[in-house]
Amino acid sequence: MRSRWVTFVVVSVLAVAPALGIPATARADGVPVLAVTDVTGIGLTVSAGGGTQTIQATCPTGTIPLSGYVTASATDDLRRLFETFQMVDGGTFLTSIVNFGAQNRTVQAVVRCVATSQLGTIHTASGTFDAAADHVAEGTVACGDGWVAINASVTEPHSPDRTLLTSTPTADLAGWSARGWVGDPDDPTEVMTIDAHCVQKTRLPGIQAASHYDSVGWGAAAAADCPTGLFPLYGGTTHIDGDRGGISVLEHPTSTGWASTTLSLSSGYMFSTVACVPSALPTLFLSGSTGYTNVAQLYWTWTAFDPASAGGYSMGFVCQINHPGTGTLPHSCSAPITQTTGVADGEHSIEVYAQTSDGRRSALAQATVVVDTVPPIVYVTAPPLFPATRAATVTWSGTDATAGIAGYELRRRRTPRVGAVGEWTTPVSLPPTATTRGYVDLLEGSTYCFEVRAKDRATNTSPWGQKCAAIPIDDRSLTRSAGWTEVSEPGWLDNSALETTQRGANVYKRATTRRLALTALTCPTCGKVAVLVAGTQVATFDLAAATTRRQLFTVPPFALTTGAVVVKVVSEDKLVKIDSLSSWR
Repeated sequence: MRSRWVTFVVVSVLAVAPALGIPATARADGVPVLAVTDVTGIGLTVSAGGGTQTIQATCPTGTIPLSGYVTASATDDLRRLFETFQMVDGGTFLTSIVNFGAQNRTVQAVVRCVATSQLGTIHTASGTFDAAADHVAEGTVACGDGWVAINASVTEPHSPDRTLLTSTPTADLAGWSARGWVGDPDDPTEVMTIDAHCVQKTRLPGIQAASHYDSVGWGAAAAADCPTGLFPLYGGTTHIDGDRGGISVLEHPTSTGWASTTLSLSSGYMFSTVACVPSALPTLFLSGSTGYTNVAQLYWTWTAFDPASAGGYSMGFVCQINHPGTGTLPHSCSAPITQTTGVADGEHSIEVYAQTSDGRRSALAQATVVVDTVPPIVYVTAPPLFPATRAATVTWSGTDATAGIAGYELRRRRTPRVGAVGEWTTPVSLPPTATTRGYVDLLEGSTYCFEVRAKDRATNTSPWGQKCAAIPIDDRSLTRSAGWTEVSEPGWLDNSALETTQRGANVYKRATTRRLALTALTCPTCGKVAVLVAGTQVATFDLAAATTRRQLFTVPPFALTTGAVVVKVVSEDKLVKIDSLSSWR
């Protein structure tokens, strides 16, 4: 199934007093347990071959970031450039990913949130570290006695030239360590800054660290697991006892700990640390249909974990599923849930939680998918077929009934006055807010065709919409007979015109054409002209009119013809003044 992603609250929730309205709870031994919510940001594509993408996820109002991590369609050849945490109510986790691989990858930021009131005072421990000769900057900042580091913003002023190699809490959780690769170790501005965010240890009851060593290797797994009955809050991995260039890629929590993929060709070990807190409530991880899709199918599945399973409790699940215009009441369900027929266009969602036989519930996990099987519609309204200048502005609009337009593609081709029809250019991608694109200094006598198509968020693509513009040929570029005089006409094409009163005077240009237009003066005493193509008269224009002005005269369509296009004066002793001739094919 092809899909994109939207923000939705999934959840690893443990329990908490004030967080998100979840009732206060405690284990049998009276230890309070902490509720966290994972919020997944919009999935974005990182282009292969060094492409970068900045992604983010934001906590709901009433909560604050506790930690953050990244998920990806594949982790090989991905690197982090920086990570920052906005430590305010409803704050954001922001990171940038670079893709050195040969295939595009989809990445998403996930922020783990906790009730703002839970953390109390947050203070920042900062440090700035220079790079050594091997381009690696590394350092550790300490929070102070009685404080623990929960996350850290790790930045460098020249982030496109650096890689965040590792970022991790210290083994005692009392500080934060990071290592980064910078471009020029001799540049005093090439430094790495760690801003660790620290809270009083008493704000996280029962918190403790767990660590583990893993051998290095390209694509090796590294992980640290919490002891039984504890839940992983945040963690990190670093490279020790070997080459300092080892990288920890896209770390993430598991149901029991913290894991990462490591990239290293050298010796040494990866040392993983995870911060753990008491857990008594089941946790549920939901996956499947989400975001936008043009496939009329639904699929959701989940895994659940009960830290008290040793007590012999069974666990079941309760679902509520909503479809466009209909839905279900909460009911017992099991994974997976699949629907392959009768899936209407529109928004479909699921809410599911786990419940144990002794009445303990997980937090509610939610996912939403928008099904859209109908392509968008695009309307191209400009440029006009016969513009007055050698410029053209393409104007369009688009509509999409369900998913909404994600962007547009625009291409053009130029066909010369005589010769083969041109090739289409490679389409230019434009944002959904784009409605115009201008072109100047177009070649006179050429026909430019512009095509626009729309893509919606479900990847449906509209047909191409087209408008063409025949760029006028200035009077001075036309071959002319005797009897014509060049005159200045401010505001006309190139501020010039040709005029005559002589019957039989003509101008001409060879072209392959099926439509023609002439720009000339109308006035009470003006004369007449005939238009001929390859010797056949295709139009006659009477230039006499009550109003004196520059006017466009269009010739009705005719069969595609190659030959001389002639504008001939057929009046006697009456003014004929010509500005330009346009030919479309």
